[in-house]
Amino acid sequence: MDTVMGDGLHTNQLDREFFLILPFLIVGQLWQLHNSYILYELYQAQDPKDKEWQIAVTALLFLILGFGNMFTTLKTWISKRLRVKEKDDDIIRKGRYGSSGQGPLTRSITPPPPAVRSFTKQD
Repeated sequence: MDTVMGDGLHTNQLDREFFLILPFLIVGQLWQLHNSYILYELYQAQDPKDKEWQIAVTALLFLILGFGNMFTTLKTWISKRLRVKEKDDDIIRKGRYGSSGQGPLTRSITPPPPAVRSFTKQD
């Protein structure tokens, strides 16, 4: 469930978009599980001699869809959280400004070299 833009360009903004749609995905998946439960109750409420098998199969399909989608969403969420944590660890370990580990305030600033003048004799 990677969110990509255009021709597969992956940006940090797309991670934020995933976390934005996450609550809506979970609500939809809970709705699938709710439908499964309601269909199962409907199947159980039927007269035993006139039970229709289609209701039970539909309830099972909604159950499989709900749990499968939740598993996939949870797996994607965990992988994105680990990816963000790895990026944060890399920034802390390497520093934002390269592998020196020094931030902008602790980096030693060397003055620029003095201007080179040409001392030629002028007539």
